[in-house]
Amino acid sequence: MDNILGADNGLVNYGMVLLIYGLIFLLVWYPKNTIELNSRSSFLLLYFFWSIFIFAGNYVGFLLGVMSFLPWLDNFIHSFIWVGFMLTWLYFSTRGLPWYYRCFLAGMYSFIIKYAEHTIIATWSFDPYFFFTGPYAYIIIMALVDCLYPPISDLLLTQVNKKFPSIYLPG
Repeated sequence: MDNILGADNGLVNYGMVLLIYGLIFLLVWYPKNTIELNSRSSFLLLYFFWSIFIFAGNYVGFLLGVMSFLPWLDNFIHSFIWVGFMLTWLYFSTRGLPWYYRCFLAGMYSFIIKYAEHTIIATWSFDPYFFFTGPYAYIIIMALVDCLYPPISDLLLTQVNKKFPSIYLPG
């Protein structure tokens, strides 16, 4: 059961994490409470791409020794709810803003989510991480990696739009 929920974690712990997700989603959702019809196929593409990529990548990163192990339930909700759904919503709700501000928002919200998961279910711990030490070094570095979500998503949608111009619209 430790591989699924993590050591000393229960469903109440995950309920608290999901509550934090919900509160952050209110902040992400507020500026744009709907995804435009012509952007929905792009939203779905990014949702499935990032969810599957992050879910597999977190585990592969653990196997390679560059990431800490995320219990399966945390990896699932982090990949499919946080990165796949909420960061994709943030991506579409911040279109038109400067790239650096979009990157900042993705990193800031990711830091809050990772800090909450670290505090509530004791994940996102890896010390020392490369050359950095400290209780939050790993969380900060992983949040900085999430800053790359908007430019990588821009690049992905641009490339897909070149190949399938009638199906996917660039973000």
